[in-house]
Amino acid sequence: MEKPGIAACARIVRRGRVRRRLFILCGLCVLLIAPARAAATWTYASSTHFEVFTTAGARSARETLVQFERIRAFFASHLELTPPSGRRVRLVLFSNEAEFRPYRINDAVVAFYRPGPATDYIVMHALGRMSHDVMVHEYVHLILNRSGGRYPVWVNEGLAEYFATLPSMGDAVQVGRMARTRMRSLASGRLLGLDQLFAVTHESPEYQTAEHGGLFYAQSWALTHMLLADERYRDGATRFIALMREGTPSAQAVETVWARPLEQVQDDLRDYVRSGYFAVRLIRFEEPSEDAPVVTREVSSFEAEFVLANLLAAAREDADKARTAFEGLAAQRPDDVALLESRAALEFRTGRARAGRPFLERAIELNTTTASTYRDLAALVVAEDAARAEALLERALAIDPLDVRTRVHLATLFSRRDPVEVIVMLAPVGRVSSGEAFDVFRLRANAYLAVNDLTRAREAAHELTQVARSRQQQAVAARVVASIERRTRNSSPNATQEPPATEVGP
Repeated sequence: MEKPGIAACARIVRRGRVRRRLFILCGLCVLLIAPARAAATWTYASSTHFEVFTTAGARSARETLVQFERIRAFFASHLELTPPSGRRVRLVLFSNEAEFRPYRINDAVVAFYRPGPATDYIVMHALGRMSHDVMVHEYVHLILNRSGGRYPVWVNEGLAEYFATLPSMGDAVQVGRMARTRMRSLASGRLLGLDQLFAVTHESPEYQTAEHGGLFYAQSWALTHMLLADERYRDGATRFIALMREGTPSAQAVETVWARPLEQVQDDLRDYVRSGYFAVRLIRFEEPSEDAPVVTREVSSFEAEFVLANLLAAAREDADKARTAFEGLAAQRPDDVALLESRAALEFRTGRARAGRPFLERAIELNTTTASTYRDLAALVVAEDAARAEALLERALAIDPLDVRTRVHLATLFSRRDPVEVIVMLAPVGRVSSGEAFDVFRLRANAYLAVNDLTRAREAAHELTQVARSRQQQAVAARVVASIERRTRNSSPNATQEPPATEVGP
């Protein structure tokens, strides 16, 4: 056969290059138009209290579960804090930064915690040398959130950082070891003013950006360490944490417990950081039983893509991507209850609750056992059908008797007809989170006022005043207090009686 000439060879080479370029471009297009596709091989594993989805293989899945069961055992033993029983915490473990990047919540994190209507998520970049500290950090966020406390952001992050350095082995752990990465952030000697630190929210630049996040996390850790471990402060630490859990403003709690002005505490913190000495405590705990089996299996493409779509749905800026991913999954399984509930949750989270109603209705037709599905639909139908809303809330309460939000919704309905029913409905409610505290104390104060139990009404009104944050809430609290004071005056033997007060609401 005659060999091709130079020109023919050049054409062959050019055609080969074109084909390779087209192949590369097609591959890039696939990646761009399907960001939520689960291209990697996924493994599922479960233990008594956790389940993990990972691209790192079965061995990493088992190691992750063992570590989290130990972390849970420590906090259950030492702080008596555990998430609610009845549902596993879901862990999502990627293998590398490239896999993790599309789902991270901001540039400063290598792991994050997301609460969900039926499942709590902890999402991690990868297993590695620093992964254990990250695991503990995110688990602290989870148990603090699920404990019903009203912790400010700096305390939430400070406690997570303080306990994050727990070693991973043995039945005795050292609490309070120096966090070297945080010390590097503090090395400049520049600290935030405590009033600025206390005012940081999840939307603040100090929390959101990597540039400022290092100092915020570091100072939150250092201040928490000083308050919990330094001999000048540690005797008041338990009381201080209790005040933080109840929602007491940070500056007020500091001055109440230690009778020190913030300027003195700021100076003490600066000296504490400069000293470089951080006390360490040795705490023993009962390790979890090794008898509990760890079950592993391969994950179907539908299941993996569903998990990833939920991660997209957790970030508001990725809502449209999540909707697209959910629609693709619905084409495969339109009556998957978990998928219907995730689609509804996305619409609620993005302020489109009405768009989520068909998904809630269908999930209930399919006899879902998720309490929040009944509660969320009740919130949508209450204006048009109060009787149906009450029936939905009763069903939610039967599934989850401890759910505070369901009890608040039912108590609100009952407040229109019988204050005694309000008191009974809220009686089991103990510690409440910041999201429910205002409504709980408002309903209690009004109900006790209506039955003329002025002592309990004043107690509830005091709590209401403490948790009121916005101007509107503060105005409502002031009106409740005024109504109680007016009733107290009218209750005296010589007082001229006024008409009974009606409920004071927002």
